[in-house]
Amino acid sequence: MDDKAPPQVSSQSEVEKTQRELEALRAAHTRTLLEKNLLQHAVSDLDDQHNAPDAILSLDAEGRVVYANSYFLEMMGIPSLLEMINLPLPAAMWADQVEAARFFQDVQTSGAVRERELSLFDHSRQPIRVTCSGITTKTADGQFAGIELVLREMSKAHIFQRELLQRNALLEAILASAPHAILVLSPSNNLLRANPAALRLFKLEPGLEHPSIESVMRNVQVSADLIDSIQQMLQRGETFRCDIHIGPSAFILQGAPLQDNQAGWVLMLNDISSLKELDALKTRMLRMASHDLKNPLSIIVSYTQMLLGLPNSEEQRTYLNAILQCTTRMFGIITDLLDLERAKAGQLILKSIELKSFLQEIVAEYETQTADKEQTLSIELLPDELTIDGDVEQLREALRNLLDNAIKYTAPGGTIQVTLRQEGNHARIEVADNGCGIPSGALEKLFQPFFRVRTSETINIPGTGLGLSLAKSIIDAHNGRIWVQSQEGQGSCFFVDLPIARS
Repeated sequence: MDDKAPPQVSSQSEVEKTQRELEALRAAHTRTLLEKNLLQHAVSDLDDQHNAPDAILSLDAEGRVVYANSYFLEMMGIPSLLEMINLPLPAAMWADQVEAARFFQDVQTSGAVRERELSLFDHSRQPIRVTCSGITTKTADGQFAGIELVLREMSKAHIFQRELLQRNALLEAILASAPHAILVLSPSNNLLRANPAALRLFKLEPGLEHPSIESVMRNVQVSADLIDSIQQMLQRGETFRCDIHIGPSAFILQGAPLQDNQAGWVLMLNDISSLKELDALKTRMLRMASHDLKNPLSIIVSYTQMLLGLPNSEEQRTYLNAILQCTTRMFGIITDLLDLERAKAGQLILKSIELKSFLQEIVAEYETQTADKEQTLSIELLPDELTIDGDVEQLREALRNLLDNAIKYTAPGGTIQVTLRQEGNHARIEVADNGCGIPSGALEKLFQPFFRVRTSETINIPGTGLGLSLAKSIIDAHNGRIWVQSQEGQGSCFFVDLPIARS
């Protein structure tokens, strides 16, 4: 008899139980591997953030700091993350707290904001300029969990470049919106830039390859003489202005060399067509009034001269001479006004003028007058002839006004020097004296109609204040230039440049 027990056979239920336990172990192993991988990725991401080249900062939903990488700590001068962890981000860290609050509000509203420029204060209150990007983080059920920030410190070059771009954008906006035509020229007087108003005025296509200012002007039928005059003014390198007509419209062309050691020019054209129409109306009214005034004044002068020829008492003769003197002065004012308007209108009778003999004739007219005041009047001329095209009578009037002023405002015994020289394509006439000079504050108004310098030395010198304005209008009409250099108490020198006639 065999007393060994027979083998136990597992029931079906025990096998199934074992299989379920095995599957559970396999699932647990898979979860463990997945969690391990996720943890490795998280550690790797944390290492990447910690060593990132930008400052990274994580905030929870309450605005408390939950993480800051080493770059942020170093940038802000914070020794350890422990000084910030689980604490609210200090409001004083932001240079502009209103702008910072707006940034965080925008991040929460839109979910992300890229590269907003902000300013911070580091641990020692030194300013730092950064671009700040922010993105919201959420919980598994989609609730707001906090904000992650990436701050990139801006270098000085980056800041300068950004400011330069902003300035360029502003300049472009100004040029595009300016109602006046603006041209920018290179040192060789080629067109570099033109705003939309200039493109329309000169009928230019955008992006045209740097045409010369001469071709730009010719494109709208500006006269060859005026183009030459503009080019000569550009060659002088000084601020200038002149009248120019384009089609039916009249403009003032103003030119100035670029500043800040930039070579080139900026030109601006102001439309003065409506002002020209008003000026023409004023001229007609002035001529009518002047003509109507001359007739009664002529009668007054005639009757006064007749009465002076009759027997009169000394008192009567004094009164009659006063009437004659005032009437003659009024005649002079009317004549100056008419001459001024005629010069402004540019009504020239051009002839060839040899300047040496022309100046000698004018200076000779004043020899007696200067001798009476014991003044020395001298003239210095070129050895060669110098010829211009001009209106003889108007130029004579302009130069007489300069000599009249030199004599009037120079004391007895003083000196007056007239010089003729050549400067490039221009003849330069100088009228210099050692008289009372002109105060610096009066120089810019000197050529305005009716302006007179009022000092203790000049208050009793008679004049209408129209002579220099008339001289300037005549010189301008000849495409020339007049200016003055003077210092109070040390005399004055008036300069006149006139284009030399083409051979």
